[in-house]
Amino acid sequence: MEATITHEFQLSQTDGDLWYSTQLDDEDTVYSWGDGEGILGDGDRLNNGMLRIQGALSDYLTTSADPITIDADNIVAHDIPTGVALPLIESEKICSLLYYDGVLYAGIEHHTRSRLFDPDKGYIATSTDYGVTWTEVASTPWTGSSNFRCPHFVNMGSAYSAAQDDYVYVFGIGRPRKWDGPVYLARVAKTAIDDYSAYYYYTSAGLWSATESEAAAIDGLSTTTRPSAVYHQGLKQYFFYGTSGLFVSDYLWTGWEEVDVTIEDEAAFATYYMPGLLTTDEGPEHIYFAVAGVEGSELDYKFNIGRIEFYRELEEPEWEEPEGEEEEDDPPPSNPTTPWTEQSIVVPRAGSENVVSGYEWHNWFGGIDFWPWAEPAEDYTEKTWRVRE
Repeated sequence: MEATITHEFQLSQTDGDLWYSTQLDDEDTVYSWGDGEGILGDGDRLNNGMLRIQGALSDYLTTSADPITIDADNIVAHDIPTGVALPLIESEKICSLLYYDGVLYAGIEHHTRSRLFDPDKGYIATSTDYGVTWTEVASTPWTGSSNFRCPHFVNMGSAYSAAQDDYVYVFGIGRPRKWDGPVYLARVAKTAIDDYSAYYYYTSAGLWSATESEAAAIDGLSTTTRPSAVYHQGLKQYFFYGTSGLFVSDYLWTGWEEVDVTIEDEAAFATYYMPGLLTTDEGPEHIYFAVAGVEGSELDYKFNIGRIEFYRELEEPEWEEPEGEEEEDDPPPSNPTTPWTEQSIVVPRAGSENVVSGYEWHNWFGGIDFWPWAEPAEDYTEKTWRVRE
């Protein structure tokens, strides 16, 4: 698979990075941020916060800056989960969001200054009022040297409506930066997301274990910083985006391959922080992501939207003559050339219940109901065909 990346727009009044997101059940999207004011002029830089943007992303897509006005009213919360600023010796960063069945979940890293970029724990927080207030899920097992101290939920459609089974999936890494590459995978029943004891981890034997230490790195995936992952409903594939590249697979636990990416706006994406893939407004062959750049760069330390367009090179099929048959000058057509007209003319032939004369065709190529093979539709009118039984 190949892809091109383009820069769509920037909201210049924003400030921060780590723009991870999830779609709510009313099609609005919430975005987390870290290390910024969220909205310029709103106050001091915060450990984290959350914005809510109404409606579809396509309502705002434009080549100009600031297609929508973002102000303090868009800020849902800050300093999640307590709402109180942490002392300078501590830091908490949101690394993923997920909304399902009336509950908003956040995967959060907790850092101390003595372990900067080496969190002492990762945990889940929940909100039942669309992110206004939060509760930490206590007794996290993702502590010490756990490979899930940076827990990254995999989003699948609006409000998790495109889930492919009864589970929620979480990719895990141990550090948000300078990570040595391996990526791990856990899953939990959708009804037990806030129960750490219900999580199972993918092992090298291709099985799921309740013991995290048995988790194995997922073949074909790697990242050195926080990634993001989504299921694309049009392509029916999963995408994983990290600093080691963009990856695609039909399954979360195997078959990952790197996408051959061409960045059309090289100046804009010369330096940027961790991209957050979106489920909102995905198209048959494209997807969007939110990203911030380094301060002073073209993206700057702000909310930006990028677009990834996927494509594949298709090979022309070759006609092979069946063995034992004489070669024809022109092989029979693989499907009719006439588009669907929803016409049907059937006239019974005297003395037979199974033979009809006339013609019939349908709204899908290759859908002729006659046997043997019919010529293109314009040749049917004077022919007689035996219908399939």
